[in-house]
Amino acid sequence: MLDKTFDITIARFPTLQDVDREEILQADIVQIDEYLPEGIYHSSQLNWKGDLRFFESPEQFIRSEKERKNLEQNRQYFLDHGYEIKTVEMTEASAVEFYEVYKRTTLNRNRAIDYEADLLIKKNLRSAIPVYLFGLFIEDKIVSGLVVTKIKDEMRVMFGAKEKFPDVRGGVGGVLEMEMLRYCFERQLWKISHGISTNPAGLLDSSGIFEFKSRYGFTPFPYGEWKTTFLLKPEIALSDMVFLTIRENKLCFFVLQQNMDDSINRFQSKLITEVHSKPLVEFVSLSRRFLGIDL
Repeated sequence: MLDKTFDITIARFPTLQDVDREEILQADIVQIDEYLPEGIYHSSQLNWKGDLRFFESPEQFIRSEKERKNLEQNRQYFLDHGYEIKTVEMTEASAVEFYEVYKRTTLNRNRAIDYEADLLIKKNLRSAIPVYLFGLFIEDKIVSGLVVTKIKDEMRVMFGAKEKFPDVRGGVGGVLEMEMLRYCFERQLWKISHGISTNPAGLLDSSGIFEFKSRYGFTPFPYGEWKTTFLLKPEIALSDMVFLTIRENKLCFFVLQQNMDDSINRFQSKLITEVHSKPLVEFVSLSRRFLGIDL
């Protein structure tokens, strides 16, 4: 069966025996709903989780030592430039304002999926579910923000909208993450979910988003159905592609690299530290040979 997602054509089959050659000749990706060692076996999505209970301070939760050293410096940069950093409970009016920022930032990326942020935020507000904005403001206008909702004892990140600040390491994203971590730590809200994302990273979003969440202490866990993926065209990758997969009965990351000189350690997470890699073009070549395209 062929499926089109943005500019990517995916051919999916229940077993290797069901593969249709005519369909794979039209595809950029082939996915087979069984384990095949020649490809990459992985869940369809990632569920990002964090738990603050085991740390003496919210700063310790951040995995990257470099980020910890720059926390106050980065925060001060925005204060010195006239911005205000604050946490507010959202209203329907601020949801509309946030969505305008979201449209010109997050939804402006290549292959961005519109999850109708304004409608989902308003739905929670009308259901009396607490929704918070950890935001960067100037003259009470939202410049960037992280929208988080509280479900029982868990804080769940819903949406992020971040303007670019190239002069600041990590941009405003790291500052907003730290504001959220401090807020949760002070109120003993230990459990944080940083959302559901696609597996692999680097296809519908940049692997930089994966790297960012890992750097700030969160760990992705498999979510959804499992399948084996083969890539047929290297140009479909937006960046390095990072798969959460399994090897020798434990979770690990497998990176298809565009440049093998780049370090793969940046993709380590707090609870999953094993990372393997292969050149992206080499994996594409292996996939095409296995599926009989280049024979």
